[in-house]
Amino acid sequence: MPSQNLTALPNGYSNVLFQDSQNKVWVGSTKGVVSYDVDSMQPRQTLLPNEDVRCFAEAVDGSIWMGLQDGKLFQYEHGKVRAVQPTNGWQHSSIHALHFDATGTLWIGTWRSGLEYLKNGKWGTLTQRQGLPDDSIRDIQSDQAGNLWIGSSIGIFRISRQQLDQFMDGKIKSVNCLQLGTGDGLGAWEILSDSQPVSSRTPDGRLWYVTSVGLVVVDPHAIQWNALPPPVVIESLQADGRPIKSTASPTNPQIRKSIAPCPAGTRQLEISYTALSFSSPNQVRFRYRLQGLEKNWTEAANRRVAYFPHLPPGKYTFEVTACNNHGIWNETGAQLSFEVLPVFWQTGWFKLLLAAVFVSVLVLIYRAKAARLQALEQLRHRIARDLHDEVGANLGSISLLTEVMERKPQPGDLAQIRSTADQTVDTLRDLVWIINPSHEHLADLVQRLNQIASIMLANVVCRFEEPAHASNVKLPLEIRRNAPPLFKEILHNIQKHSHAQNVGIKVYCSDGNFVLQVQDDGVGFDVTAKRAGDGLKNFQNRAAEMRAQLTVRSQPGKGTTVELTAPITKSRDWRTLFK
Repeated sequence: MPSQNLTALPNGYSNVLFQDSQNKVWVGSTKGVVSYDVDSMQPRQTLLPNEDVRCFAEAVDGSIWMGLQDGKLFQYEHGKVRAVQPTNGWQHSSIHALHFDATGTLWIGTWRSGLEYLKNGKWGTLTQRQGLPDDSIRDIQSDQAGNLWIGSSIGIFRISRQQLDQFMDGKIKSVNCLQLGTGDGLGAWEILSDSQPVSSRTPDGRLWYVTSVGLVVVDPHAIQWNALPPPVVIESLQADGRPIKSTASPTNPQIRKSIAPCPAGTRQLEISYTALSFSSPNQVRFRYRLQGLEKNWTEAANRRVAYFPHLPPGKYTFEVTACNNHGIWNETGAQLSFEVLPVFWQTGWFKLLLAAVFVSVLVLIYRAKAARLQALEQLRHRIARDLHDEVGANLGSISLLTEVMERKPQPGDLAQIRSTADQTVDTLRDLVWIINPSHEHLADLVQRLNQIASIMLANVVCRFEEPAHASNVKLPLEIRRNAPPLFKEILHNIQKHSHAQNVGIKVYCSDGNFVLQVQDDGVGFDVTAKRAGDGLKNFQNRAAEMRAQLTVRSQPGKGTTVELTAPITKSRDWRTLFK
């Protein structure tokens, strides 16, 4: 028969050729799949156009499974194609091999994602974490005993049927693989991955492979099993490049303990280890873990150094074990115990001190809030007291005078009622001014004091000096509440007793203090002499509430000067917060 061009996919690069049990040939390419009838040599069907198909496999029921370069998996059955999605959430990048074993389990070989399997509707995975020497799977074959032979980027390895069944049943968490290498007469090579198929099993059970160095034939029956586990040795411990001395246990040389602890602030620890194997030493694989930091083993492949950056202070035990080229693990392994010293901020006493400081700050915050709430509560009581004592008394007087006028009017009753009403209005105006939150700056207080002076000293020459920059200075509540009443009492005494002709008022800030100074040219008095009345006593009480210093300077015939100095920034003895 003359040759025929059977290409049905233009510009498609053929990757794989597969013949099923129904005498059909399947050709996978970068443009999809074409099936051919062997007898007629004619294409029968075109599937998955524009998809890059990499491998085929036929199930026991005759369905055809197809793996794609982008990781998709499809099943062709009864003339229809359906996508198959793993239910275990496993993600892989590219499928390079498909294989059904004698039990009907589908094995899927991927690029850098290990093996995935589908058995009785259940999905699972096998990777380097579970014992595989390599995760780049390029070919899968079964021998006559049901063992899996895996072609990978680092060569060929075998997984026994018994371990496969135990792993899929959940009886073991990892597998031991027999890896072929120089000890088995093979050199450094890898299974090709650009095209399929790359392997074949002949009727005598031998496995034939196309590799990077040529044709390789493996006879599963002729493999000599290496049953000797490699002894493991920990060579050194280094902290930031500085060797830490260690000594072996007198009863077990594989158990060692560091003599000198690792210094505080160690940034990186390096532990070097090795295993002795005379057959294929480059195929010895390691796993390790650091007790005190991790519970699971770390698969280190053939790496012989473990790195631990920024270990927290504490005591640790490093464990390492190894397997030979045929997957026989040293169950004992080697151990090294060591300690990392803490820096001062990692010590227990520093943490206790930090906790104490934190608790103290919380107490300070709580006490400060409680003090503020107490101050607000006291303000409410004072306002209520002022309303009761002054406003209530004044309103009572007005009511009583009104009743007297109804029975027997007297000259001057209306004037007295008007005077009492003015006092009541003035008291209410002061209370409203105090509780108004917008009147918290020095400029507001200066304006209020100026209004009071203009009213009470209408018949006296008054000079009022105020600060140039007062708008941004905030005053505590004690000053805003007590300064106006104290100022009124000072001006009242000037009106009633001093007979002054000139009054000088000065308001300013000095060294974080509010200063109010009132000076008159009146008759003055002897400040050392005992006097009747509560004038000076009231002055002192008001000043005490502001934590202010009140100074009264006067001499008979030389006028009087009253100076009030109150702190603007509210200082507090913080020790009182803990009482």
